[in-house]
Amino acid sequence: MKKIAVTILFFLFLNTAHAAEIAIVDVEQIIENSIVLKNVKKQLEKKKTQLQKEIEKKEAELNTKRQNIINQSSVISQEAMEKKMEIFQKEVFNFQQYMKSTEENMKKSHQDAIMEINDEIKHIVKKMRNKEGYKFDIAISSSALIYSKENLDISAEVLRTLNKNLRNIKINL
Repeated sequence: MKKIAVTILFFLFLNTAHAAEIAIVDVEQIIENSIVLKNVKKQLEKKKTQLQKEIEKKEAELNTKRQNIINQSSVISQEAMEKKMEIFQKEVFNFQQYMKSTEENMKKSHQDAIMEINDEIKHIVKKMRNKEGYKFDIAISSSALIYSKENLDISAEVLRTLNKNLRNIKINL
């Protein structure tokens, strides 16, 4: 009796699985080719350029300070020299921490932007599901896909809609 029930459930599941309409979405390709990601990259590149100028300026300043301390070594006491070097090393450490923090903030901003784009893609796919001409029950990311019919891929339409709906994300750094 159990075998019959399991067999019936299997065939019911098989029928249901065949009835489901599937759409394929290449999320990575959509994100990489989106206008919004290109704008995010421009913002991050601009910040990176500003940061590089700031680094160069601070390095020059620190080199000058270090050289001044070395030049004073013959005219100040050992204790005063050690105190100046300690203050200098703290300044170097603080700058290194600032740089590390800024770099982490830039990475987080990039990740946050990707998440926001991903959320918009999900929203677009859900809206497309109810749109005329798009009737699917399941949307699958193409990254796990080995083969599909070309007409199941809705990535191009999702990208067009994403580029129309979400053109820029303000990066907070």
